[in-house]
Parts: sequence; structure tokens; C-alpha cells
Amino acid sequence: SLRRPVAILQDLPGPKLRVGKLASDPMHLRRLDTITLTTKPSKAKGKIPVAYPDLPKAVRKGDMVYLADGSIRLEVLRTTRDEVEARVLVGGDLVSGKGLNLPRLRTRVPAITREDREHLHFGLENNLDIVAVSFVQRAEDIRMARRVAEEKGREIFVVAKIEKKEAVEDLEEIVKEADGVMVARGDLGVELSLERIPIVQKRIIFEANRSAKPVITATQMLESMISSPSPTRAEVTDIANAIIDGSDALMLSEETAIGGYPVEAVRVLQKVAQETERYLPKEITQQRRMWHENSQEDAIAFAACETALQISAAAIVTPTRTGKTARRVSKYRPPLPIVALTSHADVEKQLLLSWGVQTVRREIESTDTIFTEAEKTVQRLKLARKGNTIVIVSGDPKGPMGRTDLLKIQRVR
Repeated sequence: SLRRPVAILQDLPGPKLRVGKLASDPMHLRRLDTITLTTKPSKAKGKIPVAYPDLPKAVRKGDMVYLADGSIRLEVLRTTRDEVEARVLVGGDLVSGKGLNLPRLRTRVPAITREDREHLHFGLENNLDIVAVSFVQRAEDIRMARRVAEEKGREIFVVAKIEKKEAVEDLEEIVKEADGVMVARGDLGVELSLERIPIVQKRIIFEANRSAKPVITATQMLESMISSPSPTRAEVTDIANAIIDGSDALMLSEETAIGGYPVEAVRVLQKVAQETERYLPKEITQQRRMWHENSQEDAIAFAACETALQISAAAIVTPTRTGKTARRVSKYRPPLPIVALTSHADVEKQLLLSWGVQTVRREIESTDTIFTEAEKTVQRLKLARKGNTIVIVSGDPKGPMGRTDLLKIQRVR
């Protein structure tokens, strides 16, 4: 009914430790209160159930326990067989289902749990477009997600959520294996010291940009708008800086899931993003020229951007079967529209994650079809008119998938 493509992303929960059902919801934790974390279901006052039987073995006196993305902090006082007694250092309102982090815990837990397999099978049955894998620690976790999809005879577009210390340490390999990445700042801000988050965020974005993989920046983008109709100045600046760093997409969480002003939050995000992109430096394509890999495909994508700038082209058109050509062009951030023509519905939606790309469903059967459809499409979208020039970058429609070997300057007739 929207008359435009919309991608649906499935966010797998992963092996995250979570608070169980609380006796009072929310439960107010006051500073210096003594509370009990229990591995058994409980509705007793002052007890917080946690579905992790080994919790008492995983902590010791003096350890920190973080709840709700670190907004509530506890210090372990003592442990018993089934319980952990702790003192509240930073209080707040805790609701059922919130996350629990143990920064000292370094056990190797598979990122794809049995529950995740069931969720992923459901997603595949319902043709979801993108799958985000939580708590990725190494590239093998991404391969595991692909194998689960292959059990159902399907391929998936995988976004790796970077929220573990181990993932930061293995970042380059994870970026190579995944189709996209997410800077999941909530759990990452508990796994790492807070002062490291801005630099780690920039590094994740840089690695994704350099590899032509879309990158999503998420968590607390507009946290204050959960309860306020307007954002803080710091939040607006955070949005702008994430875009300037190179984010392809920004994601809201609680702001739209449980917040009182979901539509207003989306509107603020859109307005700040549009205003920021007006001021992205036009030299960015040249600044990124050193990023191009020693491949024919990347060289042609960069040449297309540089050529389009030099001749003041109205748009770059990229017919694509896999989306790779459009992503390579997007990598260089040309300050003009990128139009991706594809006959594949999944590619059409997945490309919505990539910066500056507009997608259009078109059947491309031959090289001649590429030229005629490119011209018709830019005119239909009102991106170019008669006499304007467009740059077309593509592969042979009948050649190998993912190959880019054609660059053409075309005047619109």
C-alpha cells in the first residue's frame, strides 16, 4: 500500500542473558539496596530471576553486574548454589526481559542458539529480507547462520551485530564474511569502557565502508524521545556525526518500540539526516580513492563516480543482479543519485540499506536493455531530462554474477 519497497530486518536474540519475570514490573532498585539474583523462577520481593543456571559460578565477590544496557549497576557481595547477592551501586527502574551483562564472562557461546534457529526458520518461511545476528564473536558465527538457512534451501543477507569485545578483536574477518554490520552500542558500551565507544564506532564504520558493506549505527540515537517530544542537542549531534563518519543507516530501538513519541522520533531522525547530508564534503569521493581494492569491479565503480563528477552527470545508474555494483558505487559517496535497476525483489529491498541508492524493479535481458531502461528510469524518477548526461555502470546481464565490466556515458534523449 506504500507503493515503494520496504525491507524487513529480523533481529535474532542470540545468547543474551536476560532478566526473567519480576514480581513487580517495573522493580525500583535504590542505590545501596541489597538484592538477590536467582537462577530459579521467583516472585519474592527483592529477587531478580535470571535464566542462567551457571550465574553463581560465573561471578565472584567484587564483580560488576550490569542491567538494562548498563543503566543499572550491581556489585557482587556473595554467591550460593542458586543465588547471587549484590549491592545496587547505580539504581533505576528494571523491567522484565531486560538484558544482563557480565563483562568478565568470556565463555565461548555459539551466536546461533536453538531458539535462533527456530526464529530464523520462521523468518525464511515469511520471506524476511535481512537477518541480524546478535552477539557475534567471530566470522564463523556468520557462516553458521548461513548454514542454518541452507538447511531450508535458502540464502540470507546477514548483518553482523558488533556488540562483543571478541567481535571488535576479529572485526576485519567478520566484515569480510557478513553482508553488512551494525554498531550495536548498547551491549558494546557494557563490554568495553564507555570512553572507547566513539573510536570503536568510527573503526567499525570505516571497515564496513572500505569493504562496500552497509553499516547501521544503533542504540540511544534519540533516547530522550522515549518520554519527550523533542531531542537533546547532544542526540542531534550524535546523529549527524554518525552520518559524517559514514553510516549507511541509523536505527531507533526503544524510541519506537515503547516510546511515547515514535512518529516524532522518526521525523527528527529524517530531518537531521537530510540536513547533514546536504553538507557532506564534495571531496569525499576523492578522499576515498585510496580505498579501492585491486579489482576490476572496484576500479570501474570508482571511475564511474569520478567521471560523473567531472561531467556533472545527473545520476549514476547501476543495473545489478546481486547488488554488489550499486554498493561499490555507494562506497565512494558520489554527491548525486545512484539508481539501481534489478529484477530481483530481495536485492531491491536489501539495497535500501546502502547510502544514496534508489532501487527500481526492472527486467534487464541484454546490454541494449540496460541503456534504454536506464534512460527511461531517470526520466520517470525526474532525476534527469532531455539533454542531461547519466553514467551507467554494470556487468554483462548474461555474464558471471557480481562482475562489473561496463562503463558508459549516455545523453538522455
